[in-house]
Amino acid sequence: RLLKKLFAGYNKWSRPVANISDVVLVHFGLSIAQLIDVDEKNQMMTTNVWVKQEWHDYKLR
Repeated sequence: RLLKKLFAGYNKWSRPVANISDVVLVHFGLSIAQLIDVDEKNQMMTTNVWVKQEWHDYKLR
């Protein structure tokens, strides 16, 4: 119910800023979740990763 209330009428295509001239600071992170394969000959690693993206949306207070 909380998610339905928070996102009722929410436009996911609009920028999460109060004023059009405001910037959106997005913090990125990358974490290796699993090392799948190491190919030493070709110097290549195959991994599964988690990509983290964080920003503040003033409309979701």
